[in-house]
Amino acid sequence: MKPKLIAYSAYMILSILTSLTVASIPIIFFFLYLFENLDAFLSGLGWPFLEIHAWFIAVFGPYMPQIAIEKFWFLFFLIPISFVCYSLFLGILLGMFLLSRRGIPYLEDGYHSVEESMLIYEYYEIYYVIFPFFAWFFSVFLDTKPRH
Repeated sequence: MKPKLIAYSAYMILSILTSLTVASIPIIFFFLYLFENLDAFLSGLGWPFLEIHAWFIAVFGPYMPQIAIEKFWFLFFLIPISFVCYSLFLGILLGMFLLSRRGIPYLEDGYHSVEESMLIYEYYEIYYVIFPFFAWFFSVFLDTKPRH
């Protein structure tokens, strides 16, 4: 294997790992921000949130753990919050994959040997191949099939 192909391989691996890290860190902070502040925000809005929370405490309070009472609205909206965070993660990840793909050249025919050009072409296309593995859940809603 030529040193250039080894460098492209290292770039591809590092760019995928960096893309995953860069895409996940802001989403983790956003999720934790919502965990800390969503209940206070919705309770601050007043009606109907205060009445629903008071009814929940009156009916289910003795049977629920303290965290369920303190973080009632976060737990109530946990699934939509998770979907929003996941979709933001996918959007950032797609942007990072598109940026990372620019580091691998698109080869003209006949410039490299067949083995080398096929390997670089696979490196060039890998970002589109692995993205559906992260987006499989939303593909159920969109009725699309992953490209691989």
